[in-house]
Amino acid sequence: MPTGIVDGGVRVFHDGRDPKTREPKGAIRRDARRRRRKRERFLRRRSALQTALRDSGIFPLLPAAQKELEKLDPYELRARALDEAIPIEQIARILLHINQRRGYLFSKNRNVKSNESGVVKVASERLDTEIAAVGARTYGEFLHIRRCRSMELSRMQAVRTRRMMSADGKIEGFEFFPERKHLEQEFFQIWSSQSKFHPTVLTDELRDLIYSIIFFQRYKGAEKPSFCRLTSEYQLARSHPLAQRLYLYEAVNNSQILLNNSSIQSLNLEQRDKIISALDRGGMSKQNETISFYKLGKIIKLQKGEKLISAKTTTLSIMRDPIVSQMSDVARFGDTWLTLTLQQQSEIVEKACINVQDMEHEDVVEWLCNEFDLDRISADHVINAKLPEGYIPFGNTATAQIFDQMKSCVQSLDDAILDIGYDLVGLNAKGSLQELPYYGKVLPGITLGGSQREVDEEITRHGRVSNPSFHIILNQLRRLVNSIIKKHGTPCEIFVELGKDLRWSEARKKIIASASSQRNKDFNKLNELIEEMGEEQSGKNRLFLRLWLEQLSGQEIAICPFSGQEITKKMIFDGSCVIAHILPFSRTLSDDNSNRVICLKEYAIQKGNLSPFEAWGNTEGWQIIKSNFHLLPAKKRWRFAPDALTKYAEEDALHKRLSKPDGHIATVIHQYLSLICNQQISASNISVGKGQLNRFLKRRWKLETDEVFARTHSSNSPKNLETDYRVQTIDATIAAVTDTKTIAELSYASAQNEKAGKSVPPKSVDEPWFGFTNAINEHARSIIVSHRADHGVTGLGFIGLENSKTIGKLHEDTAYGFTRDGNVVHRKSLASLTLGDIRKSSGGVNLRDEHLREHLLEATKNQTGRNFTNALITFSLAMTLPNGEKNPYFGIRRVRLIEKKTLIPLSDRDGEIFKGVASGSNHRFEIWKLPDGSFATKIVSVFEAHLDEIVKPHPAAKLIQRFHKGDLIELRDSKFGPVIAKVMKFDGNGTIELVPHNEVNASTRYRKYSEDVFIRLRLGSLVQYRARRIYVDELGQTRGKSRDW
Repeated sequence: MPTGIVDGGVRVFHDGRDPKTREPKGAIRRDARRRRRKRERFLRRRSALQTALRDSGIFPLLPAAQKELEKLDPYELRARALDEAIPIEQIARILLHINQRRGYLFSKNRNVKSNESGVVKVASERLDTEIAAVGARTYGEFLHIRRCRSMELSRMQAVRTRRMMSADGKIEGFEFFPERKHLEQEFFQIWSSQSKFHPTVLTDELRDLIYSIIFFQRYKGAEKPSFCRLTSEYQLARSHPLAQRLYLYEAVNNSQILLNNSSIQSLNLEQRDKIISALDRGGMSKQNETISFYKLGKIIKLQKGEKLISAKTTTLSIMRDPIVSQMSDVARFGDTWLTLTLQQQSEIVEKACINVQDMEHEDVVEWLCNEFDLDRISADHVINAKLPEGYIPFGNTATAQIFDQMKSCVQSLDDAILDIGYDLVGLNAKGSLQELPYYGKVLPGITLGGSQREVDEEITRHGRVSNPSFHIILNQLRRLVNSIIKKHGTPCEIFVELGKDLRWSEARKKIIASASSQRNKDFNKLNELIEEMGEEQSGKNRLFLRLWLEQLSGQEIAICPFSGQEITKKMIFDGSCVIAHILPFSRTLSDDNSNRVICLKEYAIQKGNLSPFEAWGNTEGWQIIKSNFHLLPAKKRWRFAPDALTKYAEEDALHKRLSKPDGHIATVIHQYLSLICNQQISASNISVGKGQLNRFLKRRWKLETDEVFARTHSSNSPKNLETDYRVQTIDATIAAVTDTKTIAELSYASAQNEKAGKSVPPKSVDEPWFGFTNAINEHARSIIVSHRADHGVTGLGFIGLENSKTIGKLHEDTAYGFTRDGNVVHRKSLASLTLGDIRKSSGGVNLRDEHLREHLLEATKNQTGRNFTNALITFSLAMTLPNGEKNPYFGIRRVRLIEKKTLIPLSDRDGEIFKGVASGSNHRFEIWKLPDGSFATKIVSVFEAHLDEIVKPHPAAKLIQRFHKGDLIELRDSKFGPVIAKVMKFDGNGTIELVPHNEVNASTRYRKYSEDVFIRLRLGSLVQYRARRIYVDELGQTRGKSRDW
């Protein structure tokens, strides 16, 4: 039984994602780098093509002649070139145009999401159909016909690939999408036709050279495997049949039977093999990717009340072997696949799917047809099967040994590895380690990469998880737990609470965001209705009205579910009604909305602490209840069933009995922490009941944020907006003291209230010990929140930058070209132009094309806002100008802007400067003391920091302070008095912005609710307040300070 608080704190760290997009920062940078490189490869390819055409006499040398070629319609030329002779220089126009968009290339090792690839494939097939329908011979001729059909219109039909929209506004796919084969076919047809008219120039040798330039494709091989965790072999591909058989047997061997007496029984060999056979057959349908435990339980003929469950996860089904699922499809091998030996299956997958690049496609097809009596269509389907990507942690030899061991008996993967005799640290050390090692060393199944060389550092040697946020979480968990062990010893119990966004998939996050948006709308609607009724806007009144509207939904009147009597809107607030729990709170501790209804007060008293069936099941009133509860949502209806309490108790007991974490991240954390604390770990998510119980106790013990930290919200600031990091300590303390005794006392008090018709749950709950609330209040207020500073470097020392390497975004994405007069030029979307971009400026941004400026000024005259943008788009789509002349800028999408700007010059391999970039974000804020005793600030950009050159404002200047984003700064005075504050940002003007170390959502509170907790300082104030960086460890203990002034 707890009697006091020994220690507590808060550790805050960024998870490596962009705060706005929630995408990994590394992924954002990689995407930008991919786009830049793709653009640069195109420019190199175009330059090589122009050189080859120029050397062969096809492409004109004079820039003026080249400019004239650009004015020709390339689609008309591509259509004409199939039949008639065209001038040799116009063939160059055709080839350069084909080079611009050379079609989508399907490749087995191309890094493309399968669903996107499928959409492209469908659009490509639609293109083939449309080409045939209009009688075109090539893709270029099809586009020319498509444009000619809209010649009578003032706007020509677009030829670029466009997304299709359904009637309800959803994106359904592409209207059409050209593949590489369409452009290759057109290239050869045009060359064949025109070589008859220009035989001395368009030779076969030149054709091969031009083709190799235009259609050259870098081969991106499959992801390279790492080394096996148990042997010196490379890891086995996930698409290998042996790997998937191992996974299948692992999932089935981990299955257990929950008996009627709540005890657990393992499967026997016969039961296990029946389940494997059923999974291979696909159950009722081979299209099923998973089969539920319920169906599998029927297959092994479990007794009534017995359930099949997983010993390690909360999943309700087992996934089929994807290799068997794919290959046993009737379009491939059908039932024949299950008759093949594992060695034959492996050979097929290795040759036809994994190492397909080692053989020509036709050779693989012929081999499949000859060896396994397949037709060509089935062989093609085999080669194009969608199989799992990546690698498993083990090599072929180790996998075969582990599989044989698991197949011979019903054994877990870990036990099989140990029985074989392999020495794996994480399996032998459960509960015995004195501190947590690097996770890759003891959890080998979750990491990618890994050299396995002793000379390499831990991450390089053991690999890392693919999710960068999870990598940061596990490393911070290790540092925090090891610090606790060093100070307090090995823990006997650990409770881990995961944020919901870590568990949710991207699809789930979208659903949650949509639901949250709907709740906000409902919140405002409820407040409006309450205001119309002249009642107070409070959480209690909103809850009453929400439940009443739910019971009114689709009906003429709202009905009390226990009596069948009408509940009018007026009765909601006049004391006639109360909120009742369908299943009694005292016996379930379930206080969520799915267990709440609004009913007449006297019927709530009659019900007491009974379920609806217990209270009225054997009375005439049950018929009235049965006729009413079907009007409620399904999540409430089942609670009226005769066995509802039994069902709830079974599910709750199952959850407590298994204590299994929900989701991959929780499972890994559970495994990781079991290395130091194997007996008592509750690594779980916040279940609905647990979260509500925590909030309930927080209110009853007066531990809400506003009460503990004496906060006041701005008038329009929502009370549920988190404002103080230290509240996490309060949540953790409540979770620690919520033991069986607390729950029993709460249950007893609730039962008494239910019987008396009083407030449920009770308005007061006894403290765990006398003075608990005061103790946690004092402790929470004294906490210094520990923030992990992000210095944008690796290998950072305690104070200096020695032996470090800069990481992160070095410069902005936009690349600028240099003009002869020293200005810079960049491109901008026409639709994003502003009036300031178009008007001529003496020192700002200007359009490079003077004639285009005049046309755009005329087209947007007297237009503003959306009309201004529409005018720009209309101009680009108009084939003629208002005066009837041909529009020379028809189809323009981007324009070139010139401006004076200080840039970072970038050089090519020969040292020639070819473009420039803006420096981007700032890296650190420095304060220097000059020889005359004055001080100066210097803002160092990320690019400058990467150069690793310290530039002093004066040769004899002395560095006094250096601050990075996320650093904690001690100020002797501020608008909050003496304070420890966190650096949020700084700008080039020498202003640094901080917030007190405990403040959360400072930007949101300032931007949306005008609640300003920022401390904005310039050099003079920093000197006056003697700003110094302090070093706070993971436990919130101050470990040092930077040099004094």
